[in-house]
Amino acid sequence: MEQPEDDEESRTRPAPGPEAAAAFSQVVDTRVGTIRAEGDLTGASAHQLRGTVDALRGAGRPGVVLDLRGIGSVDEDGLSSVEAIRAAVEADGGRLTLLVPDGQASGPRPAPSAG
Repeated sequence: MEQPEDDEESRTRPAPGPEAAAAFSQVVDTRVGTIRAEGDLTGASAHQLRGTVDALRGAGRPGVVLDLRGIGSVDEDGLSSVEAIRAAVEADGGRLTLLVPDGQASGPRPAPSAG
């Protein structure tokens, strides 16, 4: 099998386009119960966050801060998963605080109006 030539063109490739998913990572501060997430928030990465939130809550943290300011993009599965995490924590008597980029809402949703 012939090896490709090692020339300038083969070594300098353009960076992946926006369609390429950014790696997901999370940094956990167990002392204060904070999770800082970076990358793309998908259903799979939200599943990782759920495990981390559950671990912090299991270690006695009633309140957890989820810092999403480093998230590049969010898909529908990621968003619905974060909402499910928040609902589960609150149903168990805990509190999940979301930190989001400026200009994006993160508070509790108002109850639907009867009418």
